[in-house]
Amino acid sequence: MKNTLRLIPLCLFFYAMLAAAEPSGYYSSAAGKTGNALKSALHQIIDNHYALTYAQVWDALMDLDEDPNNSSNVLLIYSRVSRDKNRHGGASGDWNREHSWPKSHGFPTESNLAYTDVHHLRASDVTVNSIRSNKDYDIGGSVVSGASLCRSDSDSFEPPDEVKGDLARGIFYMAVRYEGGSGESDLEIAEDPGSTSSGTPQIARLSTLLAWHTADPVSDEERLRNDKIYYHYQSNRNPFIDHPEWVQSIWLGGNTSGWNSECTHESSPNYPSDYPNDYNHTISFTKSGASKMRLHFAAFRIESGYDNVDILDGNDRTVATYTGNKGAFTSVEVSDNTIKLRFVSDYSVTDTGWLIDALEWTSGDTAIPPSSRITIFQDEFASTAFNPRWTTGGTGNWRVRLTSSYGPRGNYHAVLDASSNGSYSASKLTYNQDLSAYRDIQVEFYYKEYSDENHSYDGLYIYNGSWIRVLSFNNGPSSYTKYTVDLSGYSHISKIEWQQYDDYGLTSDGVCIDDIQITGVPR
Repeated sequence: MKNTLRLIPLCLFFYAMLAAAEPSGYYSSAAGKTGNALKSALHQIIDNHYALTYAQVWDALMDLDEDPNNSSNVLLIYSRVSRDKNRHGGASGDWNREHSWPKSHGFPTESNLAYTDVHHLRASDVTVNSIRSNKDYDIGGSVVSGASLCRSDSDSFEPPDEVKGDLARGIFYMAVRYEGGSGESDLEIAEDPGSTSSGTPQIARLSTLLAWHTADPVSDEERLRNDKIYYHYQSNRNPFIDHPEWVQSIWLGGNTSGWNSECTHESSPNYPSDYPNDYNHTISFTKSGASKMRLHFAAFRIESGYDNVDILDGNDRTVATYTGNKGAFTSVEVSDNTIKLRFVSDYSVTDTGWLIDALEWTSGDTAIPPSSRITIFQDEFASTAFNPRWTTGGTGNWRVRLTSSYGPRGNYHAVLDASSNGSYSASKLTYNQDLSAYRDIQVEFYYKEYSDENHSYDGLYIYNGSWIRVLSFNNGPSSYTKYTVDLSGYSHISKIEWQQYDDYGLTSDGVCIDDIQITGVPR
């Protein structure tokens, strides 16, 4: 490092090299505290750190983010690429100083201490850093160019799995270190990305960061980086690397009177080779003598059409169901001495599941809400890629595609027609899921034909041990029309299929389908 950096007393330097651990008594004033009291105590401990200049940050990152396999390089946080330490700056191919807590969210100028705090600054590729911009951390969308392990959409950025916990703990540090005193911003972690517009001292999404903290535990590399920052640069530590359990105490309970802490995190496995086999996991809480129970929890990355979280009572009756992207903590009550969460996933992702904050029981009685109709699957065909639940096929010159032609209701719709002019085509779009866990199933969708000839084969089919046509499209509409098909008379449905048949296999004949929703009542 350059001699412009802080000079460390020689004895302290050798102590750091030998001990490289949390100093004895460093957190003594936080002992026994929980919740907001713990947060306040930790703030006092890590406050007033030695501040580097922004120029000194270059040298610090060369040390802190050094590639363990090549001491001449740094390992970039998002792309995970090893790059020459000396190749830093602002040009394409350089690495620069990434503020994992975006500087526009509370400390826009170098005069703000948070601007140069290396607990959250990381070496990053210039281009990838620009793509991340000041987006919140959350589950992203498309793969990031130059960082294939990252994803990004219009308002969020998802880093690689191997550093998700590292970045989350850096964010937790920032929210404790900067509490608004001495002219500093009061940094807070929000749940709603809509509250973190540029200029506000907030970042999201809390439930996602909590999940990442649990899924990617503290590593030896993180501990070493924490030690270096303390002994060589700032003289303060990230408490959530030394004590990961304090994250739960501050952000997952510990400050709600009368609640029994039952904090845990459950996530689905990564099983792309097994798709479409369901992943079904249930966690149960029981309190002897209770007549009513309440659970405080958050579901994260609940993919609409893939996953759902069911809340059940002790008799496995469904009280509530959560589908679609969630995150905000909510309370659910059952009139029983047992409450269960059942997580069902059909998709090969690992960052999905729930966070459980706390459990409460009372002596009061309320009626158990009846099971209600829930959305099992919905698809608006928002891109040119089919959801994995769909399969396409047929015979002859069959063709099934997602396209923006023929006047879709939204951006895209599914089209069943012929791939070329020929003798015939039979095109099929098949939804695959065993629906035996539901009753009173209904299928809603929009349908229209374009120059399609009438044929007795065209229609909606289900597989119930054999194929059954439940709706005919003979003389179908030329403009989009909504259909609702009641399948309550059928059990053990495992497939739902749309079929289009063309005797002549003409590309100008076909049908369009959009806005599909399958609902039912859990048995």
